[in-house]
Amino acid sequence: MFNFSTKNKLSKKIVFTFFILLSLISIIFIIISAQKNKNPAPIATPPSEASQWGQITPGQSTEADVTKILGKAKSINGTTQSYNSANSTRDNQVVYRNGIVDFSKETISYTEGKTTDEITAKYGVAQNMLYGQDSVNGFYLFVYPSDGIAYLGNPVTKSLLEIWHFTPTDIDTFITKWGEGYSKTPPKGTF
Repeated sequence: MFNFSTKNKLSKKIVFTFFILLSLISIIFIIISAQKNKNPAPIATPPSEASQWGQITPGQSTEADVTKILGKAKSINGTTQSYNSANSTRDNQVVYRNGIVDFSKETISYTEGKTTDEITAKYGVAQNMLYGQDSVNGFYLFVYPSDGIAYLGNPVTKSLLEIWHFTPTDIDTFITKWGEGYSKTPPKGTF
C-alpha cells in the first residue's frame, strides 16, 4: 500500500472540495439559466395602425386624451370607463392601466354602415376565430393579435358589433388578458 503524507491528504481534500463546490455552482447556474429561458421577458411591441381607434392608441393615449375625443365617461367600473356610442344598447369602453389606455372597445351601430369587409379588406382573413356567448347568434370574435385589432362580427351577414383595439400580442396572451369568456373551441350544443 501507499503511504501518503498528511500534507498530501490535505491538498487532495481541498482539490476534491473545490471540484464539488464548482460542480454545485455550475448546476445552480444551469438551473437558473434554464428558468430564465423558460419564461423570457415579454418583448415590448410598438402599437400598430390597427390598434389605434381614431386618435386613441393603446399604450400611449392618456385618460385626458380620451376625454378630449370621446367626452366625459358615462360610467366608471374600476379601471374600465364607458362612453356613449351610436349604439343604444352597448357603450364604448376604455380600460386604463396607470392612466394610460390599455384596451379599447369601439361599439358599432348598424346606422354607421360599417361591415366586417372593411377590416378583412385591410388586414386579410383573421388568424384566429374565438367563440363566446354571441356565437349562438352567428357572431364570433375575429382576432389579429399581431396587429392589435379584433372584431365581433357575423361572417355571413358581414354585420359588425364591436372593434377591439389593444397593444399587439400573441393569441394566448390576448385570450388571458382580454378574451375572458371566449374560447378557441365552439361551445357544446352548437352546430
